[in-house]
Amino acid sequence: MKLAALLLVAGCVKVPHQRADAMRAEPKEPLGEDRLSLHWKFETADRRTEVTPQEFAQAAVYADTIFVGSASGYFFALKASNGAVRWKKKTGAIASAPLVGGSVLYLGTSDGVLMCLDSQTGEEKWRYQSRGPISQRPSATQDLVVFSNESDQVVAVDAITGKFKWQFKGE
Repeated sequence: MKLAALLLVAGCVKVPHQRADAMRAEPKEPLGEDRLSLHWKFETADRRTEVTPQEFAQAAVYADTIFVGSASGYFFALKASNGAVRWKKKTGAIASAPLVGGSVLYLGTSDGVLMCLDSQTGEEKWRYQSRGPISQRPSATQDLVVFSNESDQVVAVDAITGKFKWQFKGE
């Protein structure tokens, strides 16, 4: 009897729950061109010269700037409102997202370089050469930047100077 009363009371409680299948979800209204329209696009490389153009790097957004690297070896800071280039820097091929932290950003290259750039100007503050391609976004603590490379290493460097702090080698 107590169980039946408990179930009856529990059935009256408003608990948010999902009953729809997200894979089969449809919008209530059709998505019109007014809702999804291309505002601007930006070519990260001259696609006429590449046989099979591919980009692997993800973008990062901070304030009104979009930061994105390219397999062509350049890193771009773009104005979010119109895609205009704020600055561009020759870095080497990039296959991951940068880590943006206010006035600086950290990015890894496909040739194993972790670099710190001024997010406003693109000026290089420091670089650290690791032993393998960096294809994942770095992470940061208060004073360290930590990244992994394709040589199964996890490396920590000083966030301000780029000096080596420690390394863990995978098995």
